[in-house]
Amino acid sequence: MVDRIACEFAAIGAQGLSIGVVTPYVAQAKQIECLLSRRIGIAQVQAMKIDTAHGFQGDECDVLYFSPVVDQSMSRGQVSFAADRNLINVALTRARRRLVIVGDRDACSRHDTVLRNLCAYIAQIDASGFASPAEKELADALVRRGVPARSGVSASGHHLALAVEDGTARLDIECDGSAFPGQSAADAARDEAVHAAGWKVMRFSVRELSHNLDGVADRIRQATL
Repeated sequence: MVDRIACEFAAIGAQGLSIGVVTPYVAQAKQIECLLSRRIGIAQVQAMKIDTAHGFQGDECDVLYFSPVVDQSMSRGQVSFAADRNLINVALTRARRRLVIVGDRDACSRHDTVLRNLCAYIAQIDASGFASPAEKELADALVRRGVPARSGVSASGHHLALAVEDGTARLDIECDGSAFPGQSAADAARDEAVHAAGWKVMRFSVRELSHNLDGVADRIRQATL
């Protein structure tokens, strides 16, 4: 986790986005803070919020890294503490734009806890062909409205997050969750190529999808009429 944050820190910071790290254990939070201070400097780390789920109550960050800590050597009781439903709920809902989970999937799946359910959900997303839960949830909302939405479609060599082909309508629905610089210019060139291939591009932020999924789905449906 520390290596990943250190590599991504400058890119995220260039966007003016806040960074946070959440974990079940105080000792883990202190260890991550110590290691990051050596890698990127104390001042930079002090600008982050690195805390337990209890400490994150009421707080949010644009980009949040979640460390479950669970490994194969932990007892059922230790895993049960790390997998407390309320703590996991806080950890998973403090990210405004992007959530990164760094952990041992096999260890998290070992005992019957909410972490096992989380791993199963992530595996389901992986198997569905969608890049994120937001894409799958939007696709499901569109299907409920009778709008055919699918993944795995490409246009002009570019992957379409969700492709909607309904009559004469051809929509490329993009769910934006990236926090890295240069994306706007890259997106503009990409969208121009996709548009030239006959697709209308519609972009929605992950935050908008999480707060107004039905409204977004209705707008897309209206665009097919």
